[in-house]
Amino acid sequence: MGVFPVEALAQLPAPTGLTVTPGDRSLTVSWDEVENTSLRNIDYTSSTTVGDNAFILPTGGLPENGWVSATGSSGPPSYTITGLTNQTTYRVRVQLWVGDHQTAMRTHRAFGTGTPNLVAPTAPRNV
Repeated sequence: MGVFPVEALAQLPAPTGLTVTPGDRSLTVSWDEVENTSLRNIDYTSSTTVGDNAFILPTGGLPENGWVSATGSSGPPSYTITGLTNQTTYRVRVQLWVGDHQTAMRTHRAFGTGTPNLVAPTAPRNV
């Protein structure tokens, strides 16, 4: 296991502007861009009893039992979580790592909720 500089243990403010947009069996999570983000951790749970700061479940864990990792990768300030159950409310948390791997500092987590739902088709017009 590597040794991290003390600066890596400091935490930046949580990402701002977090929104959770429902879709059919999905939630799209987005936030205000943070310059120099090197990694984003996005987790979700449908449990109402698991704590906000609980660890993620091992691979294959179910969201009703605790936090499940949706992604731990680099990318834009949005991510779509798929394979969810419609009409089930999920809590989502986002944590970013800012800087390069030698000096990266993590943000506090930002939280949101959303409920995926089946998007009803629009009725045809001028039929």
